[in-house]
Amino acid sequence: MALEQLPQLTSQKSLVERIKYQISVGAPFIILKGSLGAGKTVICEQLISAVDDKFVKAYIPGAGNHDLTKCREILLNQISKTNKINANDKLIGTVQKINFNGKRVLIVIDDFDNVADRFISELADIYSTYAKEQLFSIVATVSSSSKLSQKVRQLNSLAIEPMEMQIKPISMQESILVMHYYGSQVGMRGLDDRSLKNSRELQAAKGNPGAIKSMIEGISDVDCNKYNPIERAKKRKKAVLTALFGGAAIAATVAGILVYVIKNQNKPLVDDEYAYERNTGVSDMQSLIENDDRNVDSLAPELSRPREDLNPLVTVEEKGSVSSNSGESSVNISKKEDSASPDNKIVISDEDSADIVTGATAKSTGLNDSDKTVDKLRAEANIEAKAKDIAENNARKDNLVKAEEKAVAEAEAKAKLEAEKKAAEEMAKAEAEAKVKLEAAKKAAEEKAKAEAEAKAKLEAAKKAAEEKAKAEADAKAKLEAEKKAAVEKAKAEAEAKAKLEAEKKAAEEKAKAEAEAKAKLEAAKKAAEEKAKAEAEAKAKLEAENKAAEVKARADAQHKAQEERNSQSVNGDNKQLPFEELNDSHYTVQLVATSKKDEAQRVARKVGNSWVLFRKKDQQYIVMYGDFKDRSSATQSISGLPEAIRKTKPWAKNIAAVKKEIQ
Repeated sequence: MALEQLPQLTSQKSLVERIKYQISVGAPFIILKGSLGAGKTVICEQLISAVDDKFVKAYIPGAGNHDLTKCREILLNQISKTNKINANDKLIGTVQKINFNGKRVLIVIDDFDNVADRFISELADIYSTYAKEQLFSIVATVSSSSKLSQKVRQLNSLAIEPMEMQIKPISMQESILVMHYYGSQVGMRGLDDRSLKNSRELQAAKGNPGAIKSMIEGISDVDCNKYNPIERAKKRKKAVLTALFGGAAIAATVAGILVYVIKNQNKPLVDDEYAYERNTGVSDMQSLIENDDRNVDSLAPELSRPREDLNPLVTVEEKGSVSSNSGESSVNISKKEDSASPDNKIVISDEDSADIVTGATAKSTGLNDSDKTVDKLRAEANIEAKAKDIAENNARKDNLVKAEEKAVAEAEAKAKLEAEKKAAEEMAKAEAEAKVKLEAAKKAAEEKAKAEAEAKAKLEAAKKAAEEKAKAEADAKAKLEAEKKAAVEKAKAEAEAKAKLEAEKKAAEEKAKAEAEAKAKLEAAKKAAEEKAKAEAEAKAKLEAENKAAEVKARADAQHKAQEERNSQSVNGDNKQLPFEELNDSHYTVQLVATSKKDEAQRVARKVGNSWVLFRKKDQQYIVMYGDFKDRSSATQSISGLPEAIRKTKPWAKNIAAVKKEIQ
């Protein structure tokens, strides 16, 4: 669909007028920023069409991601009257060779962020070079905020401060107008303004024409004739209520879990009887250990006391000497004693065994048998006592080891109990945290339900306000209709009174006229006889004139038929008329009609002549272009010479370069 066929929006026209004013008072470098679908391309074309012939105009589309050479070629082909251009040279050198004949230059760049950076640098060079003459004005559009900042920084680095203008969202009334237009394109019917104002889809578009178009295209695949915003709003309301009831059910489940946790949070983690038995066992073990310690301490003095009931007490010395104590007397026997010593020696080995050994040099004959027997018995008694002490010591050691093992086992049991107690505390802490988390979830669910309720109330209030506003508008409209009807009736009554007065006046005039006619009739009867003869002569002359007119008409019909044949040949390409692609881009032509039927377009072209039938791919329509004119004014003046049926379609003048771009 052609951009110029879109409905004329007040906000877009206002922005175009602001840009025109800025261009008229200087040579600005303007950047138009707006979101995707805000209508940047429409504004660019409207600006090109709105600027008069005092400007040399060029339009550079940025959607193709053209490289530097292609951008130069597109620009130079529009601002240069000659074909002697080289797109490989820098722009500044080529532009300096062009004669603009006192006209200023307007360059419009769509999607400025997709143009090559080097091309922007060359444009900035041209703009700065001719800044004093105010020769160049540049208008560019940008969609991305990040790209906008990047391009502004690039221009600032080239000593250019661009002027930024925002493309604001269109109003609700304009959105309804755009939706009507796009809806009619896909076959929607019966969309009233009240329903569209309450349309959630239209409100979600937020004044973006592109979003409105996408929304229409999205619902056109269903049954666009049954599109009803109010019914869609009811379905959305039903879905919201379903979600609310589902949320309430979830909240009830969470509350039940919370009640169960609170009810069982004080239940002991370990059975009381088992804990009592464990604690009692540990206490008993500790008492046994303490008793054993006391028993060992009580035995210490007994173990350290000398044994006086044994005689002699024999000890083993490291140097090999043996000591013997009996009562208060003591005898030391050394290995170095001479052989004359009459005493016997008792030697105790490391294995706690005793042997009766005689001196190496003593005479066995000096001792009697009874003394030997007493000494032997004493030695045996001493050995038995020593063995008993060793056994008792070993028993004590075993008891101590067993006590230590028991203490270790008790300590391990105590540590295990402490670990179980700590685990129980951690579990209780985890349950407390779960409880807090559950409380937070419950609170969040309540806040969410509250927010949904507030949103629902707000929606109801907005809906009620919209209904009241619609009702007020309807009342105002009805009042205006009543006033209009009363005015019409009043005008009708005045017209009837005036007509009655005119009728009376006319009756008087007719009466006077009748009298005059009666008088004139008498004169006419007299004159009729005279004119009869004259009429016969005139009838004869009239017959001759009719014959002559018939001959003239025949010649005119033949000429008209020949002209139609020539026109048909012109449309079908049988004459020497230039193809439309070879026409001068700076010239203008007139668009007569745009239709999806090729036969209809060819019929209009044959009827007018000097026309081209072109196919426009973007909207799949055939357009009829009439004439090749040097400027816009000549093209506009030619419209008055077209047939009346064609003038009713309101044809308009267009730049040939713009038309070529449409049919590419």
